Amino acid sequence: MPKAGHKFLIILSGFIWLSVGIFLLTFGITLMIRALGFPSVSPYFSLLNFFGKWGLENGVMIVLSLALFIGFVKGQLVFRKSAKRQISRILSFTPPIPLIHIYSPVYYLLIGSMIVLGMMLKVLPIAPDTRGAIDIAIGSALISGTSVYFRCAFLGKKIEKS
Repeated sequence: MPKAGHKFLIILSGFIWLSVGIFLLTFGITLMIRALGFPSVSPYFSLLNFFGKWGLENGVMIVLSLALFIGFVKGQLVFRKSAKRQISRILSFTPPIPLIHIYSPVYYLLIGSMIVLGMMLKVLPIAPDTRGAIDIAIGSALISGTSVYFRCAFLGKKIEKS
């Protein structure tokens, strides 16, 4: 089994968060752009149907702004704490550390459940624009939380308990 040091595992974890965040953000924006070209007339719950009463373009801007704001807040309040816990956990091991120890078993279960929830969004009665807003919020939160990993790895910032 491959092994690595603290810095490599912290950077790897940061890149995992960053790549998933960029994927979700890009996918969510794509769904929102499609909503501009093909407004939803589906019977499903749609944020654009709710905010679109001020015009489609204004509705998209409102939904996009709300999703980015929610993502930023979630990144600051939830994902930063999670990243700090993961970094502290990685730093508690004596190098070389097996790559499988990048996350705890409970965290792997959490990741798996998030993947399943993401797949469920495809079958739930939710309009594409609303799914896009959810993906944008989660993607921007992950990207926001990534800064903790990179600050620790590249700038040597200490992790304070919070």
